[in-house]
Amino acid sequence: MANRKMIAHGMSRDDWRVPGVENYEHRSAVAQGPDDLLIFSLPLDPAYLAYREELLGFSNDNIFVTQGAGWNLAQRIAADENLLKILRAQINGNGQTRFDAFYVSQHEEELARLLGIKLFGSAALTPKVGSKSGFRELAKKAGVGLAEGFENLDAWEVEEHARILLEQGKEVVVKDDHGVSGLNNYLISPEALTLDLTAEVGRALEATNFQIGVVEHFLPNVSGTFGVQCYISEHRNKILHGFWRQILEGRNMEYVGSFFPNPIPETLERRIKYQCNCLMHEYRLAGWRGYLNFDFLILNDGEIIFVECNARKSAPYYPRKFLELQGLEDVCVVCKLFKSDKFKNMDFARLVRLSEGLLYSQAKPQGIVFFNAGIMSHGQIQVIIIGKDWRDVNFFDKALAFRLRKA
Repeated sequence: MANRKMIAHGMSRDDWRVPGVENYEHRSAVAQGPDDLLIFSLPLDPAYLAYREELLGFSNDNIFVTQGAGWNLAQRIAADENLLKILRAQINGNGQTRFDAFYVSQHEEELARLLGIKLFGSAALTPKVGSKSGFRELAKKAGVGLAEGFENLDAWEVEEHARILLEQGKEVVVKDDHGVSGLNNYLISPEALTLDLTAEVGRALEATNFQIGVVEHFLPNVSGTFGVQCYISEHRNKILHGFWRQILEGRNMEYVGSFFPNPIPETLERRIKYQCNCLMHEYRLAGWRGYLNFDFLILNDGEIIFVECNARKSAPYYPRKFLELQGLEDVCVVCKLFKSDKFKNMDFARLVRLSEGLLYSQAKPQGIVFFNAGIMSHGQIQVIIIGKDWRDVNFFDKALAFRLRKA
């Protein structure tokens, strides 16, 4: 492993228009092999390429920047005729070439068609199988554990179904059908029955942008929230990695990161894998091929409750790929999001100085192996921290958070 322990790549404010589409460019770039084609939507800082080559021990000869117009990367590539010619020549009829998309929309499908390559996933199926309501439908068929609740409700039905749970003394969560990271969820407590439930439901509808997917029991007594990455190919279903634990904050349990490894008792692990295979069976029958990221809860009594499915790669997917490339074992990984309005206009060089100053200060734990940072226009800084010991990783995480708050 090189002495240089940091890869950093910043994107311009214009480059972050659609959450979940381009924010993974800097993260995915550290998880590619020497023969992969890497395509970015902005010119890369030479220092970034130097970081990458020194860290990974190899360089990519096939790094391209698209000049096409569009609101996501696939759309820009499809509009760039010169780049399409280069890519077709690189592919040259290789039937093994596959478009490894983070999220499949009609733009990814069009690009795969233009290049004549395979694409696992479906723009038509993504909104269905990746929605909160679509997941509950398939999960019921699979027979896995679910929180008590209701799906596929019209706006006027929300109050009626929320009341059913509230009258049992249960806290209720109203979820945006396509919301991410818990951002558009809304909690309703049983006290709303004695106040103004209609007004509270109105606020829930506004919070979810009237895209109600699920009204369900917000479960107490949760031991932890976890995720697992799965993959359905033409020939088999596969659980790709071990489980990771999610880092949640606030009353709405907003997702701010993940960490692994997080050992789960063997008996629980067998049950979780069995239920994941049951879910994948139903997704295969529904026609899905590609990545699936299942989120689930483990309650204090050991009961397993599945929460949702994201029909895409997970946040920890890329650092896991990086570990495979580097042959790193027995390390601890944290993927973390730091959010603040003041980050929207932060100069990227300042983020590098803040983080590098911590990495190379005398206070830096010696066990930090790798650190990656990206700054986004909507006030989010994404980092990946890999260390030899949880104490080192936690120290670095907290020290960086302190520096960012003071920045």
